[in-house]
Amino acid sequence: MVKRKRIVGKKAKVADKVVEDAGAVSSDAEPSGDEKASEEEDDFFESPDEKRVRLAKEYLRTLEQSKPADEVREQLASDVREQERRTRAQVVKAVTSICISADDRTVYSGGKDCRVFRWDVETGVKEGFRGARLDFDAGGHFEQVRGVCLLERYQLLVSVGMDRLVRLWDPRAPPNSSCVAALHGHTGSVNAVAADPDSSQVYTASSDKSMKIWDMSSRRCVDTLLGHVAGVSAMDIYHKGRPLTGGADKTVRLWKVDKDTHLIFNKHTYPVDAVAVADHDRFVSGSQDGSLSLWSNASKKPLASASLGSRHWVTALGAIR
Repeated sequence: MVKRKRIVGKKAKVADKVVEDAGAVSSDAEPSGDEKASEEEDDFFESPDEKRVRLAKEYLRTLEQSKPADEVREQLASDVREQERRTRAQVVKAVTSICISADDRTVYSGGKDCRVFRWDVETGVKEGFRGARLDFDAGGHFEQVRGVCLLERYQLLVSVGMDRLVRLWDPRAPPNSSCVAALHGHTGSVNAVAADPDSSQVYTASSDKSMKIWDMSSRRCVDTLLGHVAGVSAMDIYHKGRPLTGGADKTVRLWKVDKDTHLIFNKHTYPVDAVAVADHDRFVSGSQDGSLSLWSNASKKPLASASLGSRHWVTALGAIR
């Protein structure tokens, strides 16, 4: 009985693994029709936690029937390690943005906990920089972080947030370090940040309806672009000097910074909260009504459209290019 309790005591740690491996339960012992109906009725009324426990018990029972106790313990330990590997990037509060280094070894994230974290992709170890809600002397963000962008040429990490600031960090700094600079200029929440491919200029998009351009050599705002008639909520880089934005005015805009002009794509009927460049001449946008549109700068009409359904909200998009 003691062994049994020790084994069962681990089931909470492998619950997610159990859900995936529930199909491993032998199909030879098929329940009768009445039993199936009873199980289906129980499934209908059971809570998610109850279902996890039931599947864990089934998984344990299958292991005990097919393996000796020592191998069962080894299998459970292996399951725990695998699940920890898969969920190593969990944080206490929601992540709002991420970026990854060029060598794919380090990820930086910003979240609703007002902090920026550095993650080792291989080991899963995370280290946080300073920041705390409404702590104006914390040395970091005091409101939600909304965007992060890595400038490896300058060895800088840029973060933006609801505190209206653009903060610069040393990405190599030890844990709990403060930002190295805080740039002022926006009068509303800064919702997105992106940089030119050569990192020479950084673009920030804000709820104050503006997009600002920052020179990283001087760490100063060199231009402010206006066009959106409501807050700007998303941004990506199309080409050097050509940021792509989406906003609460339901439009997607493709900018030409050197000529101070932009194209407007306005087929969405709800605010646009996500944009992503797909390749050299196409880009995607997502809206609060669950709609997705694929665009080309050669046409004001979408090349293709799809919908996740009105109950789904597109909050982020990404593309491998």
